[in-house]
Amino acid sequence: PTHILKLAEDLARPPRDLTCIETFFTSNLMLLTTQLFIIGTLPYMAEAAVRVVESDVGSFEYLLGWGMLLGLTALMPLLLFWSFIAMDFNLRKNNGRGSSYIFDFCAKMRCCHALNIRDKTFWRKHVGCDSLCTMWIMG
Repeated sequence: PTHILKLAEDLARPPRDLTCIETFFTSNLMLLTTQLFIIGTLPYMAEAAVRVVESDVGSFEYLLGWGMLLGLTALMPLLLFWSFIAMDFNLRKNNGRGSSYIFDFCAKMRCCHALNIRDKTFWRKHVGCDSLCTMWIMG
């Protein structure tokens, strides 16, 4: 709770000019943690590649290496998007609720109309901000 209150307090203050490193890596704790997590997954990508290259085709190690490689490759775009929405300028959008690129894109493409969804307020509440929507996708 105290961390969330501090983040809300930080977002309430007017933005200041940030350096390049602050903007893309350290402007808030969530962004820094996400960037460190992305860096932390890189050795696992290398380990997966080594398992694929050094194992016999069809062995458990070979299949495990491909599974790790495909899983981490699928996770990486979500992590990169998560780090983008964790940047200070995106957290300040929508009156401090964060960016809503995914919801806005779906609304623009008329996904709710195509799926015959009438209650847009329900969807705005549950997937209206990108951070929450990304958590649903990762979960």
